[in-house]
Amino acid sequence: MSGEEKAVEQRAFARLQQSRPALAAEYRNKFGNEISTDNAREVVSPEYAASKEGRTRWSAATQKSASALADHLFDDALRNPDPAKPRVVVMTAGGTGAGKTTILRNNRELADGQFVYDSNLGSKKSSVHKIDAARAAGNQVRVVFAHRVAGRGVHRRSAAASDGRGPSGWPGRSRAHVPGRGGESGIPHEKIRRRPASAVCRRR
Repeated sequence: MSGEEKAVEQRAFARLQQSRPALAAEYRNKFGNEISTDNAREVVSPEYAASKEGRTRWSAATQKSASALADHLFDDALRNPDPAKPRVVVMTAGGTGAGKTTILRNNRELADGQFVYDSNLGSKKSSVHKIDAARAAGNQVRVVFAHRVAGRGVHRRSAAASDGRGPSGWPGRSRAHVPGRGGESGIPHEKIRRRPASAVCRRR
């Protein structure tokens, strides 16, 4: 990381440490109940938010502080559920460019629950922890899975499930097909029955 990047990283951290409640309120005013690290970057770093160039240039420098703010928002949302909304938490999964954000924009009903956690669920340990935490707080968890198949068009497939299908591609796990359901999961087989989810789409 360059000297400039380190300086931006330090300023973002200091901003978060000094003004966490205010930044959380600013985030909610801008982004509502959709929680993501990318959105959090817009709040923790004025340099990042200043321009398209800044978003590219300072992405790595704002990763840690933005992730910390997103984690704070996630935990706070679990501690303070909205009694007017269904006890459902939606989480996205899938690689970069697979279409997760597009799916959320085109299916606004997904935001009707407590909140949306827009991530790639790329870390098995972190993902399992967040799913378990959301469920322990009394929520049903639904995973929106975007999958790209090279060389084909876009196809959207929806399926609700009670068998706990989750995201594909977690390290060291092959995808598990659930017969008759059209779903795939990278969650270890012993975990499947524990995590109710919805597998939403496949991008071809």
